[in-house]
Amino acid sequence: MLKKIAFILALVCSIIAGKAQTHDVSFAPFLSGPTEIRAMVMQPDEKVIIAGDFIAIGNTPFEGGIARLNADGSIDNTFDIDSGANSIVFDLALQPDGKLIVAGQFTEFNGQSAEGLIRLNEDGSVDGSFNISPGTFTGSSFRKVVSQADGKVLAVGFIIGSNGFTEPGIIRLNEDGSLDTSFDVQLEGFPQAITLQPDGKILLGGTLTKINSVSTPRVVRLNTDGTIDETFVTNIGDGPDSDVFDFDFQSDGKIITVGRFSLFDGLAFSKVARLNANGTLDATFEDNIGFNSGNYIEAVEVLGDDKIIIAGNFQTPERRFMRLNSDGTRDMGFDPGEGFEGHEFAVTANVIDVAVRPDGKVLASGTFTIYDDEHVLGIALINTDGSR
Repeated sequence: MLKKIAFILALVCSIIAGKAQTHDVSFAPFLSGPTEIRAMVMQPDEKVIIAGDFIAIGNTPFEGGIARLNADGSIDNTFDIDSGANSIVFDLALQPDGKLIVAGQFTEFNGQSAEGLIRLNEDGSVDGSFNISPGTFTGSSFRKVVSQADGKVLAVGFIIGSNGFTEPGIIRLNEDGSLDTSFDVQLEGFPQAITLQPDGKILLGGTLTKINSVSTPRVVRLNTDGTIDETFVTNIGDGPDSDVFDFDFQSDGKIITVGRFSLFDGLAFSKVARLNANGTLDATFEDNIGFNSGNYIEAVEVLGDDKIIIAGNFQTPERRFMRLNSDGTRDMGFDPGEGFEGHEFAVTANVIDVAVRPDGKVLASGTFTIYDDEHVLGIALINTDGSR
């Protein structure tokens, strides 16, 4: 009953807001809240798969946590997950063959047993060839997932260990879903970011303090076999003084790192810093944005021209979304206006994920309901100049 009431109220608000729009938009998904889009993946055909909480798409009530939108934001009915996940979906990873890895804390997907990880075919059906042995991860909650070029899958989260306790961890699955026992990495602290380099090495960030008993300053790079890249750990020095949430790479291999930190290797770099490919801090990267101490950047995406989109929960100088030049200075040619905000259906407005279309436009998702004074519920397409 409460979901039906929320759906009706959100529908009315959406209609009112839609009438108030002063210009046409090319991407106009009609989601109804309460809405939180936690993850997105962009397909080569510009369709986008979204995961999170939303109770309707268009005028149709929806449950299951995952949907695929066409390039104009309309629902793609050829992607059918049926009942979908029975609990939270946290992340998605698109594999080279078009199949989709889904990660979360669900125990069932479309009525089938699933232990927080499952693979879907391109049409949304469960891929029966991806089989995780029953009981392997019972009670686990996977927060981030990436797919390697060889089809193997890396996932991090809270995992039931051999001692029966739930602990932060990282696993690798073979292409068929079986556990890759050759990849044995023991963590202390929680991994909140995982990214693959072009050479297959693995970047991890978060609140990490040790990997395989070796002290690590919240950021670490692993070799493809899971061993620590010791040169990188040495070069990163003291690392960030707080959480790391995301990474991306510029064309020269330098690493943009974002999170909640205020210092990096003892120097003032607030929420965003750049590392050289060997892990040393790039002191030529500007730090003049002026974020408040309680703010954080949750997502980063490097554009084709090496400019940088950053998004998260910050109030100044823009609300939750901005573009930087390749050297870290603020890009004054990008104007998000009033940025992202929320209203009564979103207690805390936040931008959680970003993705870039081939035309350079940026999709942003999260818990927001407003972009530059216009109604956008959980997902918005932003033009290259910051307008919508």
